[in-house]
Amino acid sequence: MGCSGRSPLRHLRRGQGLPRSFPPVPRGRSRPTSAGAHVHYLSPRMKTTFATTHFAVRISAQSEALIEVGGELDIASVPIFQAAIRDLALGCHERVVLDLRRLAFIDAAGLHAVLDLHEESLDAAATLTILAGPRHVQRVFELAGVEQLIQTREERSDDSR
Repeated sequence: MGCSGRSPLRHLRRGQGLPRSFPPVPRGRSRPTSAGAHVHYLSPRMKTTFATTHFAVRISAQSEALIEVGGELDIASVPIFQAAIRDLALGCHERVVLDLRRLAFIDAAGLHAVLDLHEESLDAAATLTILAGPRHVQRVFELAGVEQLIQTREERSDDSR
């Protein structure tokens, strides 16, 4: 996919449920993938969403790329996260924002995937900003000693009004 964003957006789904904050699964044309998931083609105005039973990642690419994750970023969901990142052309964006505010859990594999995203952003000369997740998610970054390597920003949730 180039910077034009002309490739079809797709919705990848495994399992049944999605975190409440993500859109419902669209109806329409689909085809099975080799992983047993289904790819749904959406209109170009919609965001790209990849989801499993306990994890979802939504990418909105305008002037900056926004990657929103929700649920559990663990060894089972890392391939979905990586597939979403592969579909995003990092070199086409000066700024990439990873939103961890809806993340309920992250393990070492999820942390490694975030660090891989950081490295890919550096290679693409894009600035990666991470919106801090809940305290228990940020604690994983602290325990690994990488909280200083990545630019994080705390923002108030829209739900706290």
